Amino acid sequence: MASVCPYCRTPIEEAEAVLCEGCGTPHHSECLQENGGCTLFGCRFAPPDDPKVQVTVGDVAHAAVYAGAPSSFSTATGFGDVNAPAVFAAAPGFDVAPPPPPPPPGMEFVPPAEPSPVPPTSSTLFAAPVLTPKSRLTYILLGIFLGSFGAHNFYAGYRLRGVTQLGLTVGTLFYGTAVTWIWALVEVCTVDRDHDNVSFI
Repeated sequence: MASVCPYCRTPIEEAEAVLCEGCGTPHHSECLQENGGCTLFGCRFAPPDDPKVQVTVGDVAHAAVYAGAPSSFSTATGFGDVNAPAVFAAAPGFDVAPPPPPPPPGMEFVPPAEPSPVPPTSSTLFAAPVLTPKSRLTYILLGIFLGSFGAHNFYAGYRLRGVTQLGLTVGTLFYGTAVTWIWALVEVCTVDRDHDNVSFI
């Protein structure tokens, strides 16, 4: 089975394989030359790291000022300080450009005015209220346990039926309870919408 070159990730034939002198990892000879050494991290024949970027004091003095940097960096070097150009201007040999002049009167930046709210129209003023459906389970339980008092009809919005059942039960000193309870059971089995014609859920 041919091994895979760790640099280009393609198979290496035995005839073209070149072993690293440090770790013995096979490479293509072109890949080893292009990389400048072994491609495995930590191998002593790996190419040296790239040179680090060095910043001089002059580079920092002529760099753009970042006003959002925390003030804890405003030490003697002036890094992160809005007054950094002034710090370097005081040092001999550094020329820092003065800040730009303020804009002339009448040319200041004025934020745009917020748009005025849209006045309500007749369709939004007289929109029909959103009706929430009532629970069928609650309607059934009220009809079974408190149907003689019309509780299920009060819940569904049928107030006239509820008052009639309550009056029939209380007005007959609870002798009419059986009649109003059977009436409630019939309603529980047949009614599937409330007084606003919204189906139960």
